[in-house]
Amino acid sequence: MTDRLSGVRTPWTDIVNAQLDPALRARCLELLAEKYYEPIRSFIVAAMGVNRPEAADDLTQAFFLRFIESDCLDVLDRERGRLRNWFKTSVRRFVLDEMKKGNRGNAASPFCKLERLPGGDIAPPDRAGPTPEEEFNRRWARELFADAVTAFRRYCRDNGKQRCFQVFERHVLAGGKAAAPSYGETAAELGMSVKDVSNCLGRTKKKFQALLRELVRATVAGDGDVDAELRDLLRHFR
Repeated sequence: MTDRLSGVRTPWTDIVNAQLDPALRARCLELLAEKYYEPIRSFIVAAMGVNRPEAADDLTQAFFLRFIESDCLDVLDRERGRLRNWFKTSVRRFVLDEMKKGNRGNAASPFCKLERLPGGDIAPPDRAGPTPEEEFNRRWARELFADAVTAFRRYCRDNGKQRCFQVFERHVLAGGKAAAPSYGETAAELGMSVKDVSNCLGRTKKKFQALLRELVRATVAGDGDVDAELRDLLRHFR
């Protein structure tokens, strides 16, 4: 399988390669665990109300140990849907298994006081807070956006467009219109004309959006799911 996004590794590339070549399985599992560590950790922290980083890390590592030991690569199939949903379902099951341990009298289990919400979500210890699913989606969206920024930075570097990235950084990544300088300020700082700044920003936005779409495409079943996944992730991004 060849991904359209040149020079960027995607999760389905690693998964399919590992399914075809058992020698690549361990490395693929390691890469997936590294890539999706933060969304999984966010779900567990929100579900448990964990306030000690070492405890959160221990539980996240326990999830990935189960993930590795269960030969999950054999059941992953791109045609079955979004990779995000598969991971979210997996960590939800992990939490529910821990809840069952608590219900059987394991008072040491931090899950023993958790509740199920209608629709299958898990209620966080503080019901006024976001659900674990919301925390997972928010972290997934932020990680994906960070990957797109990294890919775009690499693209600008490799194509001699570092100044365009500087324009993009000041006007898109700075934190909103209120935090961005004026076009005139950017032009003076970077030795460009105001028109060049405007044109550069328009081109870089289009390129970044294309890179982001390609990264999303690498986690869904097909092109038809890309727009729906993007809309959903943008809803969670903040």
